[in-house]
Amino acid sequence: MRINDYCILPYLSSTDQSGFPLVARIIQIFNQKNITIADSQGVIYHSAFLSGSLKRQATLAVGDFVRYEKIANSYRITTLLNRNNQLVKNTSAARKSVHVKNGIQLIAANLTDVFVVIACDQRFTISLLERYLLQFQVPNTKLRIILTKQDFQSDFLKIKQLILKSYPKLAIFAVSIYDQPSFAIFKKMLSNKSTSIFIGASGAGKSTIINQLAGQTLQKVCQVRFGDQRGKHTTTSARLYFINDHFGYLIDTPGIKEIGLTNTAGTDVFADIDDLAGHCRFKNCRHTNEPGCAIQAAIQTGQLDATRFQRYEKYRRELDHHHKNKQGKQQ
Repeated sequence: MRINDYCILPYLSSTDQSGFPLVARIIQIFNQKNITIADSQGVIYHSAFLSGSLKRQATLAVGDFVRYEKIANSYRITTLLNRNNQLVKNTSAARKSVHVKNGIQLIAANLTDVFVVIACDQRFTISLLERYLLQFQVPNTKLRIILTKQDFQSDFLKIKQLILKSYPKLAIFAVSIYDQPSFAIFKKMLSNKSTSIFIGASGAGKSTIINQLAGQTLQKVCQVRFGDQRGKHTTTSARLYFINDHFGYLIDTPGIKEIGLTNTAGTDVFADIDDLAGHCRFKNCRHTNEPGCAIQAAIQTGQLDATRFQRYEKYRRELDHHHKNKQGKQQ
């Protein structure tokens, strides 16, 4: 029988004489004195706490690999091990927690798959989709779009058509609790070594997906509010679950209200516009009324949608603003 090692084995040191050095993975974070971790044997420990030096050196996230030590009946986390990647979002300056540093909230780390969950009974715009794609495409992961509540047939078809019109190559998957075979898609996408995160608005169905895959209620779910179809924030903090060898490790997250852009890593969402800009006559072209502007020429011929370019410019200004603020805080 395979041991549930929480993907810790690659982090174990071959020089340790004990055979099982004290390496763990973070399962959930409530505060700096109440962190749930799991070891390489699948044993879960509650109420672990950060060492004083680690508090000053790093901000931890669900999915992180750490070293820890046992002190009496407690567990002290001493070292953050190298991350493969991390998922972040902007956060309000009014809300501070162990996850928050300089206005950026760490959501999770060491991921293989990112699932953006969009409910067919909630308000949808292409701008919302683009923000998900821009912010949550991180290195060494696959990002996929999951449309839930596809039993809202007319809304489902409308959203799917809107997405495919703008991004015809984007993979879209649909699930519904009234269509159990639809969940079989996850068996093809996940494995025993995968760590997947589900992100989306409250009421989108993130917890419901995880419960369906587990075959039991791991996360409490509530009915959405009548009127705006928003959830009631049943999930209050990110939490990593082991389901089985088919699905690996799944991370449920609280609902996202806003998606402020902070991800300056390159994505292919607007690769066509970036390519066109490279053909402008002037390197410093502002793409307004300059002669030889490839962007404006493409808009005039219908090759490029003008409203899509306007959104592109808006996102770029937002990222520039974030970058300048970040530099100002570091000085």
